[in-house]
Amino acid sequence: MCFLNGTVIQNIQIDNDLKSLRCFVKRASSFSNDLALDVDPADPIFIMEFTGIYNNLLLEVLHNQSKTCYVVNAVEIKNSLGLTRGKNDIVDAQRIAEYAYRFHDKLSIWAPLEANILKLNGLRTHRSQLIKVRKQLTQGAQDNKKFLGSDVFKVIDKSNSKIEKILNEQIDAVDEKILETIKADLKLKTNYDLLTSVPGIGPITASALICVTKNFTRFDSAKKLSCYCGVVPFEKSSGNKIGKPHLSHAANKDLKALLHLGAGSILNSKHFLGQYYRRLVADGKHKSLARNNLKIKC
Repeated sequence: MCFLNGTVIQNIQIDNDLKSLRCFVKRASSFSNDLALDVDPADPIFIMEFTGIYNNLLLEVLHNQSKTCYVVNAVEIKNSLGLTRGKNDIVDAQRIAEYAYRFHDKLSIWAPLEANILKLNGLRTHRSQLIKVRKQLTQGAQDNKKFLGSDVFKVIDKSNSKIEKILNEQIDAVDEKILETIKADLKLKTNYDLLTSVPGIGPITASALICVTKNFTRFDSAKKLSCYCGVVPFEKSSGNKIGKPHLSHAANKDLKALLHLGAGSILNSKHFLGQYYRRLVADGKHKSLARNNLKIKC
């Protein structure tokens, strides 16, 4: 942790538990003049980089004490620093504090998620973990059959089949719980029904969009959401050199993959979106570009 007011005041190390964090927040608030950043001197600004569930305890303490807090993507902080060399915990804390000192007026104040969206996030994370484990078990099955002895392969295959069956049951159970959570909330269910009415958008993609957009309150335009998903091409030009627009790698890759699969499912359909794709291809547009346009439409 780093206290900062233009210059570094103090660096401290604290444990990530509720008691230590409450003491830290109380101590930070006691710096009456040192932490004045265009706010009440007794109410300092807190900023942290997003680290998933490891933020939760501190965010809980700050929210309960009504403190101003910002949670920022680590890539955004890194890109704002310019040329840097080396890193450690102390340096990282100072860089995060410096970022807050310079840009706090341009950041969005953190607000807690609604209970059901927080629940959906946890369920979706757990589902992804189960899918990953199942993939690790099954992706080498053909190689095992080809290169291992038949006796060894039978033992491995029998074991994997049992585990895969359990994993499939657990994945189905999580899917049911996700749907149950959505149906229990009228706002979530309304948007879920609208999403699944779009060709190519199934239950998994719909729940992902609801979570990522905080039930469509995070982005104020479809274009911003498309940028976040990495399906909007950006120009790359300099002077007289005009480059072709390219998709940015700064995107939510999981959501982009879901949209890619959804678009692929309607390429040959009779729906107007499928007709739209085929018309673009017939007009000479490359299939990958036409498919990307379809993702934006979805």
